[in-house]
Amino acid sequence: SVNTDSESADYARIDAVLVEALRLRPAMPFAPAEASMDPSPWLGRYVPAPSRFAIQSYPDLLTGGFSLTSHSGGFALTPFMGSAIGLAPAGGHLLRADGCVAPSHILLRDADGTPMLSDGMRSFRLIGTAELTLLWLALGLGVAGLLYFLVVAPILAWRHGRAVIGPGTGGVLGLVGAALVFQRQSFASLGDSSLANMALAAATLLLPLAMVWQAIAAIAARHMHWRPTLIASLVVLVLCATLAAHGLMPLMLWR
Repeated sequence: SVNTDSESADYARIDAVLVEALRLRPAMPFAPAEASMDPSPWLGRYVPAPSRFAIQSYPDLLTGGFSLTSHSGGFALTPFMGSAIGLAPAGGHLLRADGCVAPSHILLRDADGTPMLSDGMRSFRLIGTAELTLLWLALGLGVAGLLYFLVVAPILAWRHGRAVIGPGTGGVLGLVGAALVFQRQSFASLGDSSLANMALAAATLLLPLAMVWQAIAAIAARHMHWRPTLIASLVVLVLCATLAAHGLMPLMLWR
């Protein structure tokens, strides 16, 4: 047994030393077998289902999965960042990863019929291209909207003699201030109801309210740049709604 929980330790090296000391004959890998089903419904992008932690569900949708593609008579698992892993058919819905002597993955469906893939330790579901595209689009436009209120809106307001800090800019500045306080706290306090965590929760709660206020103010004022201000408010609200749907808005880390 290994009496440690190091994240950087090479535990496979210990197994290799044990196997070498036992002088076991190397096992022959399973011979590749033809898949007995049409694999095309399982090809595409996969995301963890479920995520290891609830707070990771949204990041996992964007970057935590991998792509399953056909490759040289078998398949290839390509993570968002990393090298591809080859998978050879091992009969039925079973697949064998490169370096394994027995089947290591299985293709299956959940109760709703959604294609899934499992390695015995974790399960992953197939995500549609449209869903993934909309998630990235909401993130990109939302970040652009935040930058608009942080940089562009104050400059435009100053040039035209209006209040530099409107509701939208105030909401974003509050979020930036809370983030600066948050990054200075100890990692050990991450799950506590600390001042930094409370400030972050308050800022993420007030941000969508500030955007609603800003959108209403832009429509009512109808100043020269009211349309881009309204659009920026709406795309930030879409991002807030997306984060809220995944339990990240408001962000209360002590729950």
